[in-house]
Amino acid sequence: MNIKNTFENWVFKARYVFYVDRKHVNLNACPVKPDNVKVEFFDFNTHTKNDLYNNLRQIIPSNEYFLNRYTNRYDNNEHWDVIFLYYDNVPVGCYWILNIPHDNFIFDSFVHDSSQILVGSSYVVYKHRGKGFKKFMIKKAMEYIFENYKDKTPVSIVEKTNKSSAKSNFSMGFKIYGMNYLIKFLKRNIISIFITRGKTRKIWLVPRYTQKLY
Repeated sequence: MNIKNTFENWVFKARYVFYVDRKHVNLNACPVKPDNVKVEFFDFNTHTKNDLYNNLRQIIPSNEYFLNRYTNRYDNNEHWDVIFLYYDNVPVGCYWILNIPHDNFIFDSFVHDSSQILVGSSYVVYKHRGKGFKKFMIKKAMEYIFENYKDKTPVSIVEKTNKSSAKSNFSMGFKIYGMNYLIKFLKRNIISIFITRGKTRKIWLVPRYTQKLY
């Protein structure tokens, strides 16, 4: 692990906060979908938690932390939607949508309100990155949200160092609304600061819990 990664994991991390303007989102930025690619929502009503695990295991087989964290979202699936992208009928990508259930909702060290819907927590198999697959999933997510959550503002939080995710968001017309800075101690997020247009808007002391259900 290099010095920069160590600093971000242990001391300080910067993240973009994207808000989606429905009038300016660019769904046409998504390339033409190849015939051997399909994008589908996972049906929590007809599939089991083990089905979810098996799909995710094919996408993130070597990362047990994210594999288990994502699988455990099945237990709160009334708030979650997940899109899977299949290549030759094999799952190679996922993209999550979280419907914020109430105001002052803390997720990932950021305080949301019920007017928002959080998009992201995406993953694409390494060998299939750079093919526009994430854009297919973003487009599907935006179409779904615009149809079913007309009163919600889509929000996406992306680490500043995650250049590929930021690039995908920019290309789809997402706008940076502000920056979120995490001050850490021994890898734990202690303080979360939200700044927009150069002015401090909100500062939160982050209660430390593992968010097992989310």
